[in-house]
Amino acid sequence: MKKPILTTLLIFVMTWSYAQQTSLTTNPKISSRDHLVLKSKNFSDAGWTCMVGGTALTVISLAVFTHDNTIISPILIVMGISSMFTSIPLLVQSLRLNHKAKLMLANEKTASGIPGLSNKTITGLAIRIPLGKFSLSH
Repeated sequence: MKKPILTTLLIFVMTWSYAQQTSLTTNPKISSRDHLVLKSKNFSDAGWTCMVGGTALTVISLAVFTHDNTIISPILIVMGISSMFTSIPLLVQSLRLNHKAKLMLANEKTASGIPGLSNKTITGLAIRIPLGKFSLSH
């Protein structure tokens, strides 16, 4: 009796909870370029995690397989190699999003005379020259 109730409760919790934002409009403070940079970072993190985890899993299972011939070692080797292959599209997508964000920055409109890839802060010197007792109100 506990199993069906627990299963039903878990299904309801999974359908009512949201793990990700549904659109970019839910956070209007993030620009599309910043959104692309954030997505690129997330894809890169996931790709490197899959790559390092798959490599570690393969190396450990190869070390265990040489000492003990069990059925689990070849399964772990296949899982590690598939995890490494899974990381390739994630890293490629991260690179594409990063290039797209850089292209958006290069095409961004700036004030006249400021290059597109500058950091938008230009140091300058202001000079005030008094011209006498000139007033616009008279």
